[in-house]
Amino acid sequence: MRLTKITILTILLCSLNSINITAQNQKPNNTVEKQYLKGLTKATKEVLKTQRIEMDGESFPVYNFEGKIIKGYDQMEAFISGNYFPDFYMDLNNEIKAAVLREATEDEKAQMKVMKDSMDGESELIGQDGFSFSATDINGKEYSLDELKGRIIVMNFWFIQNLA
Repeated sequence: MRLTKITILTILLCSLNSINITAQNQKPNNTVEKQYLKGLTKATKEVLKTQRIEMDGESFPVYNFEGKIIKGYDQMEAFISGNYFPDFYMDLNNEIKAAVLREATEDEKAQMKVMKDSMDGESELIGQDGFSFSATDINGKEYSLDELKGRIIVMNFWFIQNLA
C-alpha cells in the first residue's frame, strides 16, 4: 500500500513539475553545467507530458541539490516529506535520464500537501471482502482466495509472453 502511495505521489509530482517547469531561473533548454548532469538539459513541459518516469529508488538516478545520488528509503523519505520537488533532465533524444531534488516553493509544498492528504483518505474498499480469484503459481499449484481466508497474502505478479 505504501509503495502504491509513493508511486502515485511520484506520478503526481511529475505532473506538478510539468506545470511549474519554468518557475526556476534556468531556462528549460539550457545545457546543465553540473558534472553529474553533463550533456543533459532541463526537460520541457512537452517532453514531460509524453513520458512515463519510474522512480523506483534504484534504477533511475535522483540527485540531491549537492549532486549526491539519493536511493531507496532516503529517496522515498525525501518525496514523502513534501519539502523537495524534482526537476527532470533529458538527453539529446528527449529521453528523461535523471532528476534533481530541490527545495520546494511554498506553493509547491501546499499543492503536494493537498495531493498527499487526498491519498491518505480511506478507500471505500478497506474492510471489504477481497474479490474472488484463483491463480496458479510458477510451480503449477492452484490457489484461491477462499482457501487463503484469514491469512496475510503478498502477491507479486509477473508474466511470461508466449511468442509461439
